[in-house]
Amino acid sequence: MTPEGIVVAAVEQYFSQPKFQKFSTKQEYQIKMGSDKRRADVVLMNSKGDLAAIAECKRQGVEGDGIDQLKSYLSATDTSLGIFANSTEPDSWNFYENLGRNRFREITTHSEFEKQVVKGGDNFVTRALDFFRQFLRPKPGNIKSDDRKPTGIEIDEESAEPIPPVISPKRHIDSIIPKDRPLQKREFDKGDGFYY
Repeated sequence: MTPEGIVVAAVEQYFSQPKFQKFSTKQEYQIKMGSDKRRADVVLMNSKGDLAAIAECKRQGVEGDGIDQLKSYLSATDTSLGIFANSTEPDSWNFYENLGRNRFREITTHSEFEKQVVKGGDNFVTRALDFFRQFLRPKPGNIKSDDRKPTGIEIDEESAEPIPPVISPKRHIDSIIPKDRPLQKREFDKGDGFYY
């Protein structure tokens, strides 16, 4: 086995843990990057066949351009999560979250990475919605409901958390204008418009 192959085997073993049982792995997964085709060392796929994570491996102690390679694979595939491994120990790997538009966040622990993978390795849309929901989710009991018209997001001064406006459901058009009373044109001397 090659020195890089030892690290690849460690990543495969890591992905074979029971917490990843709903996922499958593939080695040498082909990724299209413009007119080029590259191969990611190991990918983790969900039950639908979508990429949940990509791992780029180098032999022990060598970094080279491995992190840049990983980031380019994540960007080319819109995959949420990635690992750069140049050791057989997960504690020394670099874990990344793809934030989109060539922006990445380093995930500090493999347990946080695992939680995100198990949560679903969500696509950008789902992750963006989750991101914005955390700012709009009020604490229980902080929702204000009164007769005022919604004016946008309010802040509960005690908790300093945003409170979404309470919006009443739309009324059905039949409840506003009865079907048995058709619209009629007003006379010009009384102003223009319709009444019923």
